[in-house]
Amino acid sequence: MRMGEIVAAIASVGSAAVGALRQCCQCSAEDVIEYELLSMERPSLRSPSTLHAKHLTIGPVIGCGAFATVFLATLHGQLVALKCQKAEAHVYRERDLLQTLHNSHVPRFIGACDWTTSGDVAEVWTVSEFMAGGDLSKALSTLTWAQVIQIALDTASALKYLHEKRIVHRDVKCANILLDENYHARICDFGFARELPSDDGPRKRSMTLCGTDAYMAPEIYFEEAYDERVDIFSFGVVLMELMCRRPIHKHNFLMRTPANHFAIDIDTFRDAVADATKKTCPSFLSSLMCLAEMCVATDADARPPADEIVDWLADLKATDAAGGARGSDVDTVCSDDGLHHHPVTPQPWNGSTAAAASPAYEGTLLVRRAPEDPWQPMRLVMRDAALTFHDDLGRVETIHLSSCQSIPETLSSRHWFIDVVCGDVWACQAATLVDTQIWVSMLNFGIKAATAANMAPGSDASEASSLVDDVCDDEVFTWLHALGLEHYFSEFKSKGFASLDFLRETGLEEDDFNFLGIASVDEQAALTRAISVLRE
Repeated sequence: MRMGEIVAAIASVGSAAVGALRQCCQCSAEDVIEYELLSMERPSLRSPSTLHAKHLTIGPVIGCGAFATVFLATLHGQLVALKCQKAEAHVYRERDLLQTLHNSHVPRFIGACDWTTSGDVAEVWTVSEFMAGGDLSKALSTLTWAQVIQIALDTASALKYLHEKRIVHRDVKCANILLDENYHARICDFGFARELPSDDGPRKRSMTLCGTDAYMAPEIYFEEAYDERVDIFSFGVVLMELMCRRPIHKHNFLMRTPANHFAIDIDTFRDAVADATKKTCPSFLSSLMCLAEMCVATDADARPPADEIVDWLADLKATDAAGGARGSDVDTVCSDDGLHHHPVTPQPWNGSTAAAASPAYEGTLLVRRAPEDPWQPMRLVMRDAALTFHDDLGRVETIHLSSCQSIPETLSSRHWFIDVVCGDVWACQAATLVDTQIWVSMLNFGIKAATAANMAPGSDASEASSLVDDVCDDEVFTWLHALGLEHYFSEFKSKGFASLDFLRETGLEEDDFNFLGIASVDEQAALTRAISVLRE
């Protein structure tokens, strides 16, 4: 089939489209093009059929990048997107990968065409579902908050699907998120996508530096081995753009540099959100900000997985549907306190009674009383066998820990419940699984201690006392408590620092402090001195 026949078939589109097609293909009217196109229907993808020129009508250019040009086209009366690229290994990998993806959050792959020009240049056309809303980068400033949540949820759902298939996209950005006419989103452009090793292989692998600078995770910049969590970082940047309604790096906005280890400036982000939400602030904004900040954590281990993100955003979507937006200033749970633990000064430790073992702990969590209620940030203070909730309006409510049921410690998500016997149930949400484990451990410790201290006079307290013995008598807990650092106990135990002999032998170096999440210089110094005492 000759180019002259194709040009005749698309003449109705106009000379501009013909010229664009000639420019894209870089071939003359006498060139021979041989190609096959897969059927429009997904069930027929395994059975390619030859496409006749009369079936395809090429329209105007709707996208153009460094490596490809995208045309609007018509196939069998249906609008499609036609992506033209120079035939290279990564293009064929992308084509093969697209044939395996069957998900509503990825543009439907229709087929691919191969040919050779008169200059012996191999070309590839890829035909896929047309997305009438264009790419997200062009819509940032016009979105409603409901659309923001829907787009974020769709994108996270796409990442969940890809990551479950052990596929890392490596170029998640607004320009690669397409919208349909109803503002539902799909991730596109899989040219950089790679498959990770199987579950029984190493989680991380060495891969080339690729992606778009503004969205790249720090580990890619530093040429370290990485995995699907680089997509989570990029997704976090997209979330920030959605909330701030402006693109990152444009006009130096949220510029990342080697000087700050390519980290996101969180203070600048929060200021930008405050500026963007002066008129209307949704009730879920503080939670969405926290999610974005978690996603762009420098430490990949601190980023939530895609399935958790989907659950989080689904909650926010339900909250928005129930409560709508409220006109107020930003009430950010990701303030200086954040969703992280902040210990209060502990009571003197003597280990003699369960009451003396009552822990003191505090921090900010997202809390709600009923499923239909929106999540709201609350300051929780655990002290003297009581747990006090402080909301942002100054209201205070206190419950006694002895009236609470123990919390399962085998949690796989950031959500848990504080169940008051014959009373309310408080749903709680922490920023990370690590914070969840710490909070649940400390709450259970407090519940056990309060229960032991609250037993009726003359009753056998041995069983209740034994509940706290495991923690109260733990040598690492005792050692940390003496330093006022018992809030790190769960981290020490879960990460292998489980005995004083081990600490005495190995010590604590800078890498260990990073591993344990101990950023305070004063706390590091106190622990270093305490290790020295252990070794004397």
